[in-house]
Amino acid sequence: MELDTKLIIVMVGLPARGKSFVSMKIARFFNWYGVKAKIFNQGVYRKLTVGLNVKNDYFDEVKNQSERDKVSNMALDHLIEYLKGNFIK
Repeated sequence: MELDTKLIIVMVGLPARGKSFVSMKIARFFNWYGVKAKIFNQGVYRKLTVGLNVKNDYFDEVKNQSERDKVSNMALDHLIEYLKGNFIK
């Protein structure tokens, strides 16, 4: 019997506290166990959209809120597509 259950694990916290490291460990375990797992790291989407050189005010200023929302929505859209079965590499 195959279960059609989906699980989303969300990591939230301050920068440089190990969220990415723990996420990779969890995904690696699930993939090893035979459960498909993928990481949607907002930092990766930010680097693809904004670039590597992000100024400190990117995170503090209200003027950048729309850019941060755009990056968040991009990650969320890819997550939804992944859950629908449209696997993104």
